[in-house]
Amino acid sequence: MNKDITIEEIAKDILNNPTITPMPGRSKHETAWELAGRKYKQFKNNELALNLANDPSVNNSIEKQLLNLTKEDIKTIVDTIAKQVQNPWAVGASVTKKKYGVDASFKEGSPGKELRDKVAEGIKEKK
Repeated sequence: MNKDITIEEIAKDILNNPTITPMPGRSKHETAWELAGRKYKQFKNNELALNLANDPSVNNSIEKQLLNLTKEDIKTIVDTIAKQVQNPWAVGASVTKKKYGVDASFKEGSPGKELRDKVAEGIKEKK
C-alpha cells in the first residue's frame, strides 16, 4: 500500500476481488467496507509504528532508560510481576497505600477488607 491510499480505494479493490465472499448475514458491499476499514486502520497503525521506530529521539530515550536500569530496578520489576501473578489484590493494595496513604490491605478490620466484603456481597446479589 502506498501513503496516498484511501479507504474507498481499498473497498473498491475488495469489491472487485472475486475470491472475497460476504460475511454471514452481510452483503458483499457491507463486507467490503468493513474489511476496508480494518485494513485501513491496520495500515495507519503500521505507518505510525514505523515512524516511531525510525524516530531517533524515541529510540535513544528507550535505550537510555534500559541501559540505566540497575539490578535493583530489575529485581523490583520482577518481584512486582511475580506478586501480581500470585496475588493481584496485593499489588493494588500496595499501590493504594503508597499513593494515597490508605491501608487497602485485606487484614481484619482494615478499610480494604470491609470494601472487599461489600464488593463480594454485591457480586453475590447480582448472580
